[in-house]
Amino acid sequence: MKLKYPFPLSALRITLQHHPEMGGEGGFTIIVKGNGEAIYKEEFWGRIINSRKKAINPVDVFELLCFAVENGFFEMKNSYDDGSRPYLGDDGQITEWGAMITDLPSSTVTIKTGRQTKSVWNYYGAPKRLVQLENKIKKLARAGTNP
Repeated sequence: MKLKYPFPLSALRITLQHHPEMGGEGGFTIIVKGNGEAIYKEEFWGRIINSRKKAINPVDVFELLCFAVENGFFEMKNSYDDGSRPYLGDDGQITEWGAMITDLPSSTVTIKTGRQTKSVWNYYGAPKRLVQLENKIKKLARAGTNP
């Protein structure tokens, strides 16, 4: 997806949703807005149990968008959900190795510009640059690694 310019900084919204593993604990949503608002919602089995807002610098939100653009967020696949990797067998044949994984936590990063929306779901096998973006979102909202 190619970003369409111009759009107002105030329309920018970057969201990180962390979906807990099968136990249902540890979910959260972080929303950072171009108007300088950060929202953190802690969830337990789909219910919001804690919510807080804080002011952040809108320029920091712009810089987060720049990081996403520079690291190819808008060119990423919409989902990373399998552990498939090339495998070199003893016979010299390259095959695909994969494992069915069903109980890991996952996350979704969504960037909205007002006119466009791009979401990437990270279950397993996402590129490191997506995890780096997730960490930058958490850091900006001061949610830490274990909010």
